[in-house]
Amino acid sequence: MSQAPESAPSAEEPSRLDQAIEVMTALFRETHDYSEAVTIVLASVAANAGSSYALISGRPGSWESDVLSQLLGSTVSPDDDALMQYRTEPITVKINVEEALADLGVLEPWDYEDRLMRRLEGLGTTEAQPDGGTLFTPDDPEDYEAKIEEYTRLAEAYEQKYQAEAEAYFVRFEANVRAAATAEDGQFAGLPEHIRITAQRVTDVDAGHALSSPAYLTLEERLYLAAFEATPGPDNLENDTFS
Repeated sequence: MSQAPESAPSAEEPSRLDQAIEVMTALFRETHDYSEAVTIVLASVAANAGSSYALISGRPGSWESDVLSQLLGSTVSPDDDALMQYRTEPITVKINVEEALADLGVLEPWDYEDRLMRRLEGLGTTEAQPDGGTLFTPDDPEDYEAKIEEYTRLAEAYEQKYQAEAEAYFVRFEANVRAAATAEDGQFAGLPEHIRITAQRVTDVDAGHALSSPAYLTLEERLYLAAFEATPGPDNLENDTFS
């Protein structure tokens, strides 16, 4: 009985580096001024990464990073003044709206409810127990129950208002991201008009809590700061003075 031939081993998928080498080699063969082409490619990568420093942040101080910094500095300026014109990817600025509102002093719903319920402590007496616990006895049980119902309704209403205001804040924030990115005389001047600019709500810590040195902020981080500074918080929610 003849045996079926063994299948040939599948070739490994080329790495990103292999793919880049292939593309850059093809570019060399098709381009008259390869030096300029390579410079544009690197400047565009830096613009898409958010800053020139992003390209050398993995090993700053190396001779390779030094050479790359000099090349990019000659192309987009040492301060990235001309970086934006090389951007090719959409811009998405992430924001944790709840964290942003907290930074503005706005109480989150859980905090608002907690502070409401603390008022109940003044409606009775708390006594220590032999087992180390405590026993709370309301002065007027009916009034105590009525207050619980009232505070629960207030907390639910605040939750609804908070969510509506949070969404409205996000809309204003996103508008200010676009305004900052497209201002002709601003720090992001030169950004191509076709670049799509949006904001995205996230639930993890926002950009405002993870900023590096101001000299090395990415484009998204700088846009976040510009929009956050320009976006006032809601004026009809409670702040830290509420008790």
